[in-house]
Amino acid sequence: MRFSGKQLFRIFIGLLIIGIIAYIYIPHFFFKHGVNAVVSGPIVQIKSPIEGRIMKEPPKPGTEVKTGDVLFSVVNDTMDFSALKALEIETAAMKSQEDSLQKEVSDLEKLKQELVDSDKIYTESTIDRLKVDIERQKSRYRELDAQAEELKRNYNRKESLHKNRNVSSSERDTAKYDYIEATQAAEQARLEISRLEKKLTALESGIFVNIDDRTEVPYQKQRLDEIRIRLGTVQTELAVAKSRREKNEKLLAKEQERVAKLSQAKVTSTKFGVVWDSYAIVGTRFGRYEPVMLMADCTKPFIDVTINQVYYDEILPGHKVKITAIGSDDEFTGVVRAVRGGSIQTRLGDTSGGIAERRGRKEIQVIIDIDEQAIKQTKGDFCHIGRNVKVRFTSEMDPNFDPRLDYKVPHTVSAHDE
Repeated sequence: MRFSGKQLFRIFIGLLIIGIIAYIYIPHFFFKHGVNAVVSGPIVQIKSPIEGRIMKEPPKPGTEVKTGDVLFSVVNDTMDFSALKALEIETAAMKSQEDSLQKEVSDLEKLKQELVDSDKIYTESTIDRLKVDIERQKSRYRELDAQAEELKRNYNRKESLHKNRNVSSSERDTAKYDYIEATQAAEQARLEISRLEKKLTALESGIFVNIDDRTEVPYQKQRLDEIRIRLGTVQTELAVAKSRREKNEKLLAKEQERVAKLSQAKVTSTKFGVVWDSYAIVGTRFGRYEPVMLMADCTKPFIDVTINQVYYDEILPGHKVKITAIGSDDEFTGVVRAVRGGSIQTRLGDTSGGIAERRGRKEIQVIIDIDEQAIKQTKGDFCHIGRNVKVRFTSEMDPNFDPRLDYKVPHTVSAHDE
């Protein structure tokens, strides 16, 4: 039997329609599919850490930023620096006072050393002079002692001759007086030697003895004692000034740190992401902790899926999921992270981007973890957040799944609160 061209065309159209219907509906008899699925990710508010004006505005929406990239900078031109200036002036005055006291201590130390050296030279020269005087007195004593012995012998001879009436009484008396005078002179010389030796011994011990045998303090020692007293006083004042200055410097360092944090700030990205939205331009004033921009965290993408609640007990956390992005033939794998009932709705707000639309309470929400490298990314694609995908659920459990891992899902509220 032969078919005409029109009949063949109608047969082709019929088979094509049957094929399309089979392609769409037959898999649902064997697999659980979710068509209402969207790539999503956390949306982070970036706030101004201080009050001030924007000096470097955030990148434009869609710009990818890496860890460490500068997002924006803020300068507080109304900062009060009076407390900082007062502490700086006070600290400088304390440092100047400390330097002055330190200089005085150095000068006193130098003068004290000069007096110590001078006293040492004076003591040594006095000891040398006393030794010379002692040697001179010893020499004189020997002479006087020898002379006394000679006059003693002469007196004894005169006494003997006087008894025999060979010399007169006057000659004997003259010899006697000469002997006595010589003996006294020798004794005086001996006593002088003893006095000088005692003086030398005292001087070697650091005690000065004057002519009338009273101790005396030379001018160097008097001056040295005055300097030591003054030095002790100044060193105490220096220790107090140093302690006050160090305490003030700690206060100054804290105030400088406070001013540095509040006078200007540079905000950098802590993660790889993309600028979602920006509220600022150069010159815009923001309050402290006021939102400046939104950034999508590209390090934690996930798939948000809605599916009929009849599959609630069949879709479990840890199950593997096959995912295909709309407009792409590449298939990649995800893992079910959480399943939420139909009476809970997500509030998009500023917490997540790309939330699947829920058509009613009979649909449940499934959160699926994916690898950030699973979808090929290009600059300006917002990390594919908001892109529709098709998912096919399986009953295969991922062996690496750990339900204890922390995962930040979008903020949720009860549907009855809406």
